[in-house]
Amino acid sequence: MVIANVVKDSPAEKAGLYVDDEVVALDGYRVDGAGLLARCDERRPDETVRLTVFRRDALTEVPVTLAPRPSDAFYVARVESPTARPKA
Repeated sequence: MVIANVVKDSPAEKAGLYVDDEVVALDGYRVDGAGLLARCDERRPDETVRLTVFRRDALTEVPVTLAPRPSDAFYVARVESPTARPKA
């Protein structure tokens, strides 16, 4: 999962994550986009997680302190085998 956007004043920006960082693990466990969101949803706001990212081909660990998800947030993710309803 490659970071496409970092929202101003977000936990990602405060932790020093950048556009084009490739997230490969959370707390030592490999994650994809959906897995990252699911694992973060299992945590509480103000809890700190360790993201492992590739930044310009260098592997880096970044501590990120989680915050409540904004009420106006939305996420788009690719569905490999969508049913008829999502296709519509």
